[in-house]
Amino acid sequence: MHDTLFAIGKFNGLIPLEFKSNTATVPLDIDVMKGGKDVTVKQMTAD
Repeated sequence: MHDTLFAIGKFNGLIPLEFKSNTATVPLDIDVMKGGKDVTVKQMTAD
């Protein structure tokens, strides 16, 4: 599986992953609960 993911370079699951060398980069959302709902406070890209 490791070799296949690195050959493809990307995996679009619940959180999209991009593999470069021996690391993976992922976007990250910071959420809080307000009124019983998730509210995104900040979105951070994988760059």
